[in-house]
Amino acid sequence: MCMYVDNLGIISPHQAIVESGLRELGPCFDGRGLVLHPGEIQHQDIKALGCSMRGDTMATRVSPNRFIRLRQAIGAVLRRKKVSGRLLKVVLGHITFCCLCNRQLLCIFSAIYKYIRRCYFAPPKLWDSVRVELWAFRSLMVYLHSDWWRPWNPMVSASDSSLEGYGVSVSFWDPRAVASCGRRLERSWFRKEASTAARKHALTSAGFVKDELTEGWRRREVPDEELLEDSGWRLSDDFVEVPGMYLAKALWEPKLWGKWDFTAGILELEARALVK
Repeated sequence: MCMYVDNLGIISPHQAIVESGLRELGPCFDGRGLVLHPGEIQHQDIKALGCSMRGDTMATRVSPNRFIRLRQAIGAVLRRKKVSGRLLKVVLGHITFCCLCNRQLLCIFSAIYKYIRRCYFAPPKLWDSVRVELWAFRSLMVYLHSDWWRPWNPMVSASDSSLEGYGVSVSFWDPRAVASCGRRLERSWFRKEASTAARKHALTSAGFVKDELTEGWRRREVPDEELLEDSGWRLSDDFVEVPGMYLAKALWEPKLWGKWDFTAGILELEARALVK
C-alpha cells in the first residue's frame, strides 16, 4: 500500500533548476512509496489550491473563480435580514483562506467573531457592525494579492499576550538581518523521532498518557520537554535562533499595550454553555 502525494512544487526564476529538481526529487519520493502527480513546468498562470501563481508578473492572487464565488457568497449574506452564526462561520472560513494572499485584510474583522459565538444556532437580525465589516472586506477584495518582488521590511514587530493583557513592540533592523531571520522556518525547530499510530500520537500530543492497567487514556501534567519527547518529537540541535544582539532592550520600543476587555476564561464558559 502506498501513499499518494498530490504534487511537488518547485519555484525558481531559472527553468533549468526546476527541471533538474523534478528529475532528482521524483525518484526519491517514488523509492519511498510516495507517488507524485505527473510533473509539468509552467511559467505564466499556475493554479494551486485556489490561488493563481503568476510567474510572469511574480505575484500570487486568489483565483478568479474563487474570487467571484466568495464575493457572491458575501453578497448573499448581506441581502439577508437574519443569518445564523453557523452559516457565517463557513463564509468566514473561506474569507480567512483567501486572506492568506494578504493577511492585512484580516484586521477588518472583530464583531463577526462575537456574532458567530453568540448566535451560532439561532439566526437573529444580522448586526449592523457585522454588515459593515463584510461590506468593507468585499470592497477591498481587489487587494487579495501578494507580490514576490517586494523587499524585506526593516521594521520588525514582537508581540505577546497573557490572560490579563497584551503588548506589541517594534524595532528597526538591517534588511539583510530581517531576511536571514525571516527565511528560517519555525517548524524546523522540531524533529520527528519515529512514526507512531495516529490515535496514539494525537492523544500524547494533547497531554494524555495510557494507563498500563486499564489501558485507558488519562490526562496528566508534565513539563513541555517531557511531553514533546513522549509524543515522538525533539528539539533540533541545529536550529539557529535570532541573534541576541538584535534582542537588546535598547533596540525595541513599545507601541501598543493594554488589558483585555473580557474576564479570563469567559470565552471557555460561553463555549461550554453553547454545547450544553
